[in-house]
Amino acid sequence: MTRALWWLWLRLADRVPGSDRVVLAAGITIRVGGALMLCYALPLTWAHQPRPVGTALLVLAMLAQSTVVVWLWLWQRRVGPLTLALEAPTGVLALFAGGALAEGGRGGGLDFMFPYTILISAALGLASRRLWPGLAVALLWATVFGFSRTLTEHRSLADTFSLGIGYLVNPTVGWLSARTLRRRVAALDQARLADAQQAAELATTLERARHGRALHDRVLQTLETLARGSTIPDPAVRARVGEQAAWLRRFVETGQVDQDQDLPAGLSAAARAAERAGIRVQLNDARLRVAGGGGLAAPQREALVQVVHQAISSITGAGGAVVVRAVPDNHGVLVTLLGSGPGAAPPADELADLVAQLAPVGGTVTAESVPFLELRVPTAGESP
Repeated sequence: MTRALWWLWLRLADRVPGSDRVVLAAGITIRVGGALMLCYALPLTWAHQPRPVGTALLVLAMLAQSTVVVWLWLWQRRVGPLTLALEAPTGVLALFAGGALAEGGRGGGLDFMFPYTILISAALGLASRRLWPGLAVALLWATVFGFSRTLTEHRSLADTFSLGIGYLVNPTVGWLSARTLRRRVAALDQARLADAQQAAELATTLERARHGRALHDRVLQTLETLARGSTIPDPAVRARVGEQAAWLRRFVETGQVDQDQDLPAGLSAAARAAERAGIRVQLNDARLRVAGGGGLAAPQREALVQVVHQAISSITGAGGAVVVRAVPDNHGVLVTLLGSGPGAAPPADELADLVAQLAPVGGTVTAESVPFLELRVPTAGESP
């Protein structure tokens, strides 16, 4: 029995989507249990039945009705309220017929339509998202059972109705169970989907890291060495190799392909432009690349890149060198420039021009006589 139910569960898990597959498996289990009870009770009470042939036909009819109900569930791929329209009249007829066929018999338990419908009533609560439809059918069965026992066994209504309490309890339990199962299975499906997405993202990240290490060790370091050394005599070709090396480093470290919206890309372009003018530039922006560019808006980013490009030429002349360090700084970006060579501190008019370019975006400029410049631009909405 356990293996049969497990096989049924696996089949339903493949064919029925969502949380209804658990409720459907529970409904079919209830129906199979009811069918087994009828098949067991009929031969057990056959010798004591006053009308055995009629009782056998009633059992076959109920088995056929259960088959139709299960087929409708499988066709709908859920335990739907449509079957309640079939359950209500067949249950009424079964209770009346069972009481009439067992009338006059000797021994108890000859009318097993009562325990059968009590068991099946639990499936009524599974069939609807609301409690009242299943409870209404169960209340109808309880009323019919009471009047049937009163007519056939001449019992009082109080006695028969007390026996029919299960008609109200079982659908309620079934409805509560179905509601809980649907919620739990839906939550479990969402958790499995989230786990699958996280696993896919982790696999992508690991694969990207593996490719990044391979590119870094075998390609990037070679390109950067060629760009810095004198192996390539043509300055234009060497500058082009430096551009490609900068792009590849950014791709390896951040995965970004489009550099138009990237502050480190703009700073690298400004550094390469200065190198073409004969200024040696050492750009340190690793922390900025890891932080995703500092979160500056387009106007702030463009203004900062323009000021850095102009400031590099201001603090050192041709043949000089400058160290540019760009880091995230308290909801903004801080760029420091330290120059060495024939240049001096920027003249007052050039410094005023740098301040004027950064002021509209909330940026500030600090100048020292080393020569040294400090540029800071806050993120959008931040006060300087």
